[in-house]
Amino acid sequence: AGGTAALLDAYGTFSIGDQVNGQMGQFRPPFLWSSQIDEDNFLLLSRPVNGALWSSRDNGVMFNGTFEQLGWYVAAQNGSDGAGDELALTGRVDFDALGPGIGLQEGAYGAGDESNLTVGLAFHDDGNLSDGSAIGFDAAYTLGAISAHAEMVDYDADFFGSEVTPWSVTAGYMVSPDEYEVAVRYEDLDDSADSTIITIGVNRYIQGHDAKWGVNYSSIDSDVSSAEADIISVGLTISV
Repeated sequence: AGGTAALLDAYGTFSIGDQVNGQMGQFRPPFLWSSQIDEDNFLLLSRPVNGALWSSRDNGVMFNGTFEQLGWYVAAQNGSDGAGDELALTGRVDFDALGPGIGLQEGAYGAGDESNLTVGLAFHDDGNLSDGSAIGFDAAYTLGAISAHAEMVDYDADFFGSEVTPWSVTAGYMVSPDEYEVAVRYEDLDDSADSTIITIGVNRYIQGHDAKWGVNYSSIDSDVSSAEADIISVGLTISV
């Protein structure tokens, strides 16, 4: 009856000894924490701009492992030249500085009363670009009903035509345990138009992240008037 379908993740995993895993196929590069989170585990209805930029899939191979509180990831994927000769290389390390750390879920739902903090540092280089490196930093924190997340990426000139360092900060609070959660996000795109985005939202959890309503309001401010906007979004998430 019309419409199109697209293949997202399609990969196989295998073990190399006790502490190293391998992965081959189509997957997201292991660059930012927010880019790895599945859509049903969002706090707001969309990722931060940086996270969205790194959430696209590509074909390649990845190896990862853990050692106590430290996790590491190394991936080689096709990159911007597709199936050409050059590869896009990504490396990431993250450290669970407090508690067992943060899993791939935003917000404070089910987070527990103890402090949890995970910090990460990542590097990416696209061999098809002469000036195509990026360095990313992120941190995610929960304490009872409180959650916070910050991320920043320093892009070389070939990504957007000039060197930019966009960043964002997100904070959330569980108003009613496991029922209502409010959140706010501020993003500075560090572009020539001095663009910023403020998003506020509320979630109503029906059955955790598997069934929830979300309402968001976003205000985009820019020196270019045509880029300014006020957006109201309503979303229903159902996952199985």
